[in-house]
Amino acid sequence: MGRSIYCSTCKKEKEPGRDNESRCKACKSQANKEKRAKKRAEQGLLPLGSGRSPYCYICKAVKENPKEGYCLACRRKRDNEYRLANGITKKHQTGKCPCGAERAPYSKAYCIECLSKRAKERKIWMDYTDEQKERRNALQNARYIKKRPESFGIYYRSDEHRFKHQVRALTRSYVRAGKLIKMPCEKCGTKKNVEAHHDDYTKPMDIRWLCRLHHREHHKLND
Repeated sequence: MGRSIYCSTCKKEKEPGRDNESRCKACKSQANKEKRAKKRAEQGLLPLGSGRSPYCYICKAVKENPKEGYCLACRRKRDNEYRLANGITKKHQTGKCPCGAERAPYSKAYCIECLSKRAKERKIWMDYTDEQKERRNALQNARYIKKRPESFGIYYRSDEHRFKHQVRALTRSYVRAGKLIKMPCEKCGTKKNVEAHHDDYTKPMDIRWLCRLHHREHHKLND
């Protein structure tokens, strides 16, 4: 004669496949939870689900982030010890330059003298002649004529660039509003990554639909 088909705790019929168990699945799970809770209480630990301790596990100080196991100082120390043991560069550096002097206020790694020395070795902007600086500034200004539009943070190279940007923005707004429906690519027929192309920007609604690949190919051939 085997075990009863009913749970010994709740007296309800057990689930199929639990003929060798004395309890149903729910009662067995509850009993295991109570057993673990009793064991943690004997060890002086907090109940499961009560959250992390507000104190660091190493120095026992109050943690800056209660969701972390360690305070900021101990976490950095453990991280650097792990990196040192595994031959990895330290992530949290000290406040000193490699030469031992204090770092420059505008640098994350070097003092003022070391920065100046490295700049001379690398031939950067401060080592260019006045002629070179003027020429590079002229090229940069010719490429980006900064004009502040109504939308903050966007710069236009020219009035034509501004006009094209406004037409593209109008097209996107019409697509979002449902006034324009994206069609398949007229070259390959795909519906993925389809973009709007304007042959004439003075006719904003005269649009050709091209996939990204054929759109780029079209501009390469016509630009």
